[in-house]
Order: sequence, then structure tokens, then C-alpha cells
Amino acid sequence: MVFLNPAVLFGFIAASIPIIIHLLNLRKLKRIEFSTLAFLKELQKNKIKKVKIKQWILLALRTLIIIFLVLSFARPTIKSTAITGTGSAAKTTAVFIIDNTYSMSLINDKGSYLNQAIKTTKSLLNQLQEGDDVYIIPLSTPNKTIHSSDFSKIKAELDNLQISYISTPLHSAITKAANLISQSDNYNKEIYILSDFQKKRLSDEETISSNLSTLLNQQVRLYSFNFSGKESANLTLSELNSTNQIFRIGKEIGFEALVSNYGNITVSNSVVSLFINGERTAQQNVTLNPGESKKVEFSTLLKKGGNVEVFAELEDDEIKFDNKRFLSIEVPEKIKLLILYDNQNDLYFIKTALIQSDSLSNISIYEKPLSNVSSLNLNDYNTIILGGSETIPNYSPIKEYLANSGNLIVFPSSKSNGQNFKRLLENLDIPYSGETVGGINNKVGYNFGYADFSHPLFADLFSNTNKQKIQSPSVFLYYKLKTGSFGRSIIEMEDKSPFLAEYNFKLSKVLVFNSAPIPEYTDFPLKGIFAPIINKAVYYLSVKNLGNNSINAGNDIYINIAKLPVTVLQIKKPENQSEVLSTDSLINKSVFDYKNTETIGIYKIINNNKLINFPSVNINPIESDLNYLTELDFKNYLSQLRFEGNYYKLDPNKDYLQSINQSRFGAELWRLFLIIALLLAIVEMLVSKSSKKDLTNLG
Repeated sequence: MVFLNPAVLFGFIAASIPIIIHLLNLRKLKRIEFSTLAFLKELQKNKIKKVKIKQWILLALRTLIIIFLVLSFARPTIKSTAITGTGSAAKTTAVFIIDNTYSMSLINDKGSYLNQAIKTTKSLLNQLQEGDDVYIIPLSTPNKTIHSSDFSKIKAELDNLQISYISTPLHSAITKAANLISQSDNYNKEIYILSDFQKKRLSDEETISSNLSTLLNQQVRLYSFNFSGKESANLTLSELNSTNQIFRIGKEIGFEALVSNYGNITVSNSVVSLFINGERTAQQNVTLNPGESKKVEFSTLLKKGGNVEVFAELEDDEIKFDNKRFLSIEVPEKIKLLILYDNQNDLYFIKTALIQSDSLSNISIYEKPLSNVSSLNLNDYNTIILGGSETIPNYSPIKEYLANSGNLIVFPSSKSNGQNFKRLLENLDIPYSGETVGGINNKVGYNFGYADFSHPLFADLFSNTNKQKIQSPSVFLYYKLKTGSFGRSIIEMEDKSPFLAEYNFKLSKVLVFNSAPIPEYTDFPLKGIFAPIINKAVYYLSVKNLGNNSINAGNDIYINIAKLPVTVLQIKKPENQSEVLSTDSLINKSVFDYKNTETIGIYKIINNNKLINFPSVNINPIESDLNYLTELDFKNYLSQLRFEGNYYKLDPNKDYLQSINQSRFGAELWRLFLIIALLLAIVEMLVSKSSKKDLTNLG
């Protein structure tokens, strides 16, 4: 038997009080014999004996009442597991998984879910003993575990725990807890989960394949505290994208935000605002039912170029952490266009198309022989037109340019042939059939078959969208391209092969034409569509829309450090935070993983006073979904893990400490002992009443 309040056992001293009183009542009195009463002695002898027996019974009853009351308050417990030398003094390893993701910022009448979880954790810590081992695992960052046997230090760390933008699956923290607790030699092993148990944040995997039976064995007790349950209104910005993809200073630009209602209350006329470089430029109203999503479109003017910071914002609701979404765009103030050529005469129509347009004021043109590519710093240019394939001495500079998010427009030249053009495309990882169709100055040309008018290159080219049509040029000689798995036909020939195709790589785009831009190969340069397509292609590829490079808070930003001028990186973070890092220790690495992305917003990566990366960091919108796990869902999950320990679902608003103590030591007996004490008190009253009656009769 174990006593949960052993200090109360000192109350046994009170059990001596009835005995002391009884002994005092037995003090000897002086006897005086009366001859006239002698004949009554024998008559009263039996009655006096009966009274004395009742007095001893009363003494025993009163002593037992005190003993059972003391036992009741000492909370005696029958241990469920009897191991010699353990008992309540056995050491405990307790792992607390505390959900501090932003869904825990919801507030009910008891405060925020996170504050309730912290308060509950502190009360649980008070039940542990000196020498017990404690781990705190914040759900947002399971790898940043807090470990100590000093409970005051643990409580101080809990006071510093804040709501995080980072969303992590609960499964990750449970796996971490399982590994920690399996390394402990303490007999008692306990895991506490304090969360709102969101359904979509249990795991990133649809099926849990982990087998944790050896880690979460029969010795482990798992306790869950669920703080969810409030009916809430919560709108979330799930996406933010640009709609036109071609940005020109002083021209109209468009954006599209996806707004979702992840709460369970209808939200009416909520304001969604668009900000560019900190200035509100547009706003819309939106009404959403629970579970509904809508796209909200914005239109505004781009006033200036450079590094453009765009974000959409919802008005405040019950979860404010998911009310902003960011997008980073780099629009050159002046486009630096490099034209690399096999034959300079092949550039005539391209340069004419650029010079005669109104775009020339925004474009600076540089011309270099393709044979000089190794001596050029290609990263100095926003876009490169590569005209030819014959005289390339080294493909590495071009491949590195693409790896650094550079963009290319590729034409064959009059010096190209099937073999060297194939070699160029293969080095750019662009598929090519190897087939050449037609011949120079053919009398019969080949025509277009299909054009994808949804592509940004065709935006605003037609005054009437219902009459979109391109007058097909004649193509006399072309190289038969293929789209492959990451290519897209913009204009097709009649044989379904691309005349113009776009290939999207991780951070770069390549536009490839299948024929040289000269009349001997095609009369396309003589058509009215040629100049607009060339100009739009330059603008399209010159803007680095890094919205596709957006990452979720907590994920790494990958920075290419292969050819940086200096080994120091300056990271300008949101909210005016800054960090300086050295890459000296990364001698054999070409990529630096920056991990401190706990804040949402625009991050600026600077090297040698030059911006080299401009990514946006956003929340994971799945964290905003306020659908919760049922008890059966969670038990099924534990079953998938092959969990072999004991699981207890506890209510944070009830006496969970009693339930935990009972799970540790077995069934408590205080109620039984209290009932026995009450029954003894009733018997004592009856005996006492009978004893008083006997004494009266004796008098």
C-alpha cells in the first residue's frame, strides 16, 4: 500500500486522545462502605460489568474513527504493479509535448489554449519528485528539446514558450518523445501530450508506417489533454499569386489571393487588402461559409521596380497568425539583356524588334560572341538571348547561370546544324528528337498548327479575345523539338512539334525557338507578331517571381554560395531583424542551408552589398484547419504505431491529478476508509447512547 499524502499519517497521534481520556477517568476514588448497601453489591455486579464492556467498546470505536479518518486523508492506494523497492519513490522520466503552433492561440473563457497547456504542465510538474527527469518538446520545433531535473528551470522555460508560425505534425514530436523515453533507465516512463489535436496535423503521411512498439512498450504511460472545442471564426490566406506574370513599370499588374474559412462560423464582408512595398494598393470584401474557399482578385499599378514586396492581409479574427501571406518579386528598373551570337548578322531582326518598340527605354542591350562566354559574368544580366550553338567552347557558364535562376531565350543560328544544336539542348537538359525538317530557302514552307493563347506572351496582344488568331508564317527549316516532362508548347507546328516551347527548371525558364530568326529559315521575323513576342519574352524572363520559391515557416532557405565574392552572408529578416553568417567552414559545399525561418515575411540574402536571394516565408495553411481528431482517430493512430503502453485521455477541466496518481499506483482507498469511519461513528453513537442509559439506571 502506498500513501499519496504520507504527511497526514502524523495524525495517528490524535488516536491516543480517547485512550488518555479513558485512563484519566479510571483514577482511584476513596471507598466508604455502608452496611445497608452490602446486600445490593451482588445485584449491581452484572450491570457494572456490562457498562465497563461498553466503555471499552466506545474507546476502541473512537480510536478507530480517528485512525480511519487519518488514513482517508493520507490517501492510501493499492499499487497496480508490485515491485520490491520501487513504490512511490521510484524515479520518473516525464516527457511533455506542448503544442505551441498558432492554432493554439485560440482563446476561450479560460484563456488561450497554449496558456492553459502551460498551466496544466506546471501542475503536473508539482506532482513529480526531486531527481525525476523532465523533457519539454515544443511541437513547433521538436528538435529543440528542453531537458532538466531542475523544475524551476523547466517552469522558467515554459514561461518563455510562445506561439509559433511553424507547423509540425504531431507524429514528429511523438516519435521524438518515444526515442527520448526509451533511453531512460527510470522505472516510471510517462509521455504527456497537451494539444488541440488537429486532424490534418497528426502526420504528413496518410498511412503511418512507424513501428514504435519497442520504444513505446508496456512500461510507458501516455496521457493526452485536449484543449479544443470552441466554435471559432477563422479565415486564412492559403495562397497569393501574380496573375499576369509580365511586370512593366507604370503598367497594370494583377494578383490573386485564395481565402479559406477553416473555422466553423460563417464570416461576412471580411476585408482583404493588398500591399505593395508597404503601401495599401487595393482591397476587396469576402463572405465565406465554414469550409468554403474563394479567390479574390486585385488590380493595381506597378509604380516602381526593384525588389517588390507584396503581401495580402485579412482583418483580425480569432487566429491572427494566418492573416498575412507574402510574395516576393524582382522587377528590374532597367533590364540588362545580353545577346550571345554565332553570327552577328542573325541578330538584325531581333534588335530591330527591340529598338522599334516602346520598351527600349527600359532595356539595355549588350552583344557578345558566343565564343567569349567563358570570360563573361553572366549573372550580371537579367536575361540572355542565345543565338546559335556552333561556337560554344564551354557549356558550364550557361548551366551555372540557369542554376542561379537565370533565364534564356534560345534560337538556332545560320551556323547551327542538327548535331551541335542537339548538343546544346542536351547540355541544357532540354529534350530533342534530333530530326531536322525542311531546308534553307525551300519553296514550300511549314505552318503553325496550334497556339496556347493562355500563355503570358499573348496577354493583351488581341483587342478582341474571341478572335485570337496568329497569321502563320512559313517555316522552311526547323529542328524538331520535344516538350518532355517539364516542357510546354506555346506555339506548335502542324506536326505537333513545338515552334516555341517553354521549359521550367527549379528557378529558371528557357524559351526555345525551333528555327533561326532569318528569312532563309522562316519569314516569322517579317510578321507583325514577331516584335511583340520578342519584347514580351524579354520582360517575361527578366522578372524573377519568387512566389514559387516561397517556403513554409521552419523550412530551410537554400543559398547558392558556389561563386560568392565574399564568405559573409547578411540575412535581413522580417520585423527589422538581422543576422550575419560566415561560410568559411563550408569549403566543399556549394549550397548553404539557412534554418532560422521562424518568422513569416520577406527574407533578403545579401553578399558583398548585393542582394542574391529574395524568398518569402509563409505559414503552412493546413495549421489553420480547425477540424479535430476524435478519440477513436487517435486510438487508431496509436494502434498503427504498435503502441503497447497504457493510454489515458484526461480532461484538463477535471481532477486529472487524481486520475494520473491512480494510473501510477492503482486504486485509491480513501473513500472506503472514510465510509468505514462514518459507519464506526454511527455505531459509536448507538453504543454511547446505550451506555448513558445503563449509567442512569445504575444511579
